[in-house]
Amino acid sequence: MRELPPGVTEAFTIEGAFLEAAPIGNGHIHRTFEARYTVPHGRDQHVVHQELNTEIFGDPWALMRNVERICEHVRERAAHLPDSERRALPVIRARDGAPLYVDESGAHWRTYAFVERTVSHERVVSAAQAEATARAFATFVAQLDDLPGDALATTIPHFHDTPKRWRGLREAISRDAAGRADGITAQLANAEAIYRWLEREGEERRTSGLPRRTVHNDCKLNNLLCDEVTGEPLCVIDLDTVMEGTVLFDFGELVRTSTSNAPEDTTEPDAMRIDDDILAALALGYVQGASSFLTPAEREALPMAGPLLAFENGIRFLTDHLDGDRYFRIHREGHNLDRANAQLRLAELLTKKLDVTAEAIDGR
Repeated sequence: MRELPPGVTEAFTIEGAFLEAAPIGNGHIHRTFEARYTVPHGRDQHVVHQELNTEIFGDPWALMRNVERICEHVRERAAHLPDSERRALPVIRARDGAPLYVDESGAHWRTYAFVERTVSHERVVSAAQAEATARAFATFVAQLDDLPGDALATTIPHFHDTPKRWRGLREAISRDAAGRADGITAQLANAEAIYRWLEREGEERRTSGLPRRTVHNDCKLNNLLCDEVTGEPLCVIDLDTVMEGTVLFDFGELVRTSTSNAPEDTTEPDAMRIDDDILAALALGYVQGASSFLTPAEREALPMAGPLLAFENGIRFLTDHLDGDRYFRIHREGHNLDRANAQLRLAELLTKKLDVTAEAIDGR
């Protein structure tokens, strides 16, 4: 990973002198650094500098207009709560007043102040943690339910559009850009069977007619900052895909990333298991946090969210594998194929857990 360019450390309205920076995070998309600045007569200030991936987010300025609107509105909605100053991301603007700095190479950078005394976690380890996490993400959607003004800009068109993703996979097979199509026969057959199941069940549960809301679109535990002492969820982060969608996208991603005993890229998908207690806790927490807006149709459709999002991510990984690993960062040969195998297996397992989610939602 390249080092933080010197111009970035001088571009933003940060008091004090730059001391050091180091890469952080395991995200697939952006490059992120934690930087430390010494502040005269005060504590050192920690900030996050992030280079945006403009191949994926083609309009970084629209993205940052979204982010600033979201942060301002959440800050207003949370003003009456304890620790209100820690419940919305603090955006630091560039010295010219812009939300972004463009360096000499044309790279787009943004900066956030660290939310003090918080931590993020990678894995859900208990039902109580799962319930609190789901409630926090549903509360975030509730906070944005009255966001004033026009709809947020669409930062990635058709981000959660399963039929389009399916067509994209078929097109990637035809292109066979990396010469890998002959090696995915089994995965494609498996994906075809899951897709047909989702079509049948989705039609039965009327998932296609759900209300469109402003949702996070990428709900996972490490996109939530929690108090480092109490563990209370405080601040939702990674706001780049906050835009119009349905509750299935948020709840499904929570289920996909929290309920399995194996990581997203496991090389042993046959050993994967679902934790029913965590799945039920996610459902309970989500419907509690969403009580102000959730409709009967949304409640009925929620059990489909987990298999839907696991499948969608599985075929996205498979598509990127076929295209030569252009979208998701990989850390080993065949990494995206491993991810695809794992997510398709997870989708299979979750198709058998609809009753667990439904019973938790109904309070049984």
